[in-house]
Order: sequence, then C-alpha cells, then structure tokens
Amino acid sequence: METGMQASMCIYWSHQKDNQDTVWRQ
Repeated sequence: METGMQASMCIYWSHQKDNQDTVWRQ
C-alpha cells in the first residue's frame, strides 16, 4: 500500500514538474 502511494506521489510530482517547466518555457 505504501509503495503504491509513493508511486502515485512520484507520478504526481513529475506531472507538477512538467507543468512548471511548461510555464517557464512560455
């Protein structure tokens, strides 16, 4: 359970980083 939670958090943060990179590129 904890592993799955970590995985989803990892995905969440990588999405956040992608969004931030996109904002900075604009």
